[in-house]
This record gives sequence, C-alpha cells and structure tokens, in this order.
Amino acid sequence: MELDTLLEELDENLAISRVEKLGKVLYIYCDLNCTVANCKYCGMESYSVHSKYIRTISDLPIQDYQVKLVIIVPKFFCTNERCSHKIFAYPIPFAAANTIRTKRLDDLSTG
Repeated sequence: MELDTLLEELDENLAISRVEKLGKVLYIYCDLNCTVANCKYCGMESYSVHSKYIRTISDLPIQDYQVKLVIIVPKFFCTNERCSHKIFAYPIPFAAANTIRTKRLDDLSTG
C-alpha cells in the first residue's frame, strides 16, 4: 500500500509533497488541497483563502520510525457578516484543535 493511500484515510485532501528521514523520525510534508471550507463557528461556506500556516502532528509510527505530519493548512475568510470570527482555519478531522497528535495515535496510547 502506498503512503499516499494511507494518508487519504485521514483526509482525502491530503497530498504528500515530500518525505524526509532524520534519525528515527519520518517527516511527511503535506498540502491540503482544498478550495472550500465551512466556517467552524457559523457554518458558512467560504472559497476565499486568507493565508496558510504550518501544523505539525504526530501520527502512528511506521516500523521503528516516529511519524510527524507537517501540514500546510489554509485559513479562510468567513463571508458571513454576522459571524463573530472573520478568519478560520481548515478543520483537520483527524486531530482535535490545538493538539499535536492524531486521534488514532491517542487511541493507540490509551487503548
């Protein structure tokens, strides 16, 4: 099974741009190929990208390598004038907000 296929299970919009091995850590650099997102505060759909930021999230190990997903995450403008937030980030469904681990890594650690 290809690495791309495994990551698509996390989010179909993830696309690997490069992989780097440093010591016992495997860094998988990813882009989120999405042109639209719903505001997590009001639900309004937006096509207007504001900026991007980098988020690093630990995932399940591969053999003896710790895995770090380095993801370029787009931020969008909310176009709803009544929304209290004018900018929101693409919601990453496989990791809770402000966490550094995927949900499946958390499940493995607690299970």
